[in-house]
Amino acid sequence: MLLAGVGPASEEVDIMSPEKQAAVGGGGKDFCLTPREKQVIVLVVAGYTNKDIAREFGVSEQTIKHHVANIFDKLGVLNRLELMLFALEQHIPGQFCATAGHPARCPGPNRV
Repeated sequence: MLLAGVGPASEEVDIMSPEKQAAVGGGGKDFCLTPREKQVIVLVVAGYTNKDIAREFGVSEQTIKHHVANIFDKLGVLNRLELMLFALEQHIPGQFCATAGHPARCPGPNRV
């Protein structure tokens, strides 16, 4: 993904790592994510915190942190912002909404 106006002299800066660029393909990819990881991505993009997501699924916050860490590894992102940018670029929330188990959450609550 390119962001205009970021970096020296407002030049475009490529924020995707080579690993992410290699992983990017056409739509419909699941990126080897589990169904729960897909659900977590939908809620992260909607602006939920780990604590909110844990409450939503009835699990511990530590479990959600584990899911988020696995997502970061699988997608080659370093933080939640990169995850959100990657997910939005790949249309992941819309792609995963049907399997997310929270259709009322798609495209998500107005928490962003």
